Amino acid sequence: MKEACARVDVVNRLHYHLYQDEGHNSVNLGRYIRDFATETVSAFSENDAIKLSFIELADVELEMDRAISLALIIGELLTNALKYAFDETGAGELAITVSSSEQQIQISLSDNGGGCPKALTLPRPTASG
Repeated sequence: MKEACARVDVVNRLHYHLYQDEGHNSVNLGRYIRDFATETVSAFSENDAIKLSFIELADVELEMDRAISLALIIGELLTNALKYAFDETGAGELAITVSSSEQQIQISLSDNGGGCPKALTLPRPTASG
């Protein structure tokens, strides 16, 4: 249930940012990610055990259709990191970067969690698609 609420909250917060801005048809991606990530980490982290840092947050305006899709992806990445990256103490660090060039936006979310087990083997796909 917590994950479902988090998904709804992603879109809710995006709409909040959308209507704070003048044009109502785009959102400042860097500001949105900063606010969303800060609030999400606070909700998941007990006693502020997870430290959140922003390496770079580009001042990028993104139209609403693209912003919604991107916000859902970022929400999933952030939620997965918060649920699975850290040991039972729940302590760790997350870093987020949003950079842009003329035609590209690059978003990076990294953590200092334990990573995948060395013995992990993924099944080979038997079909394409």
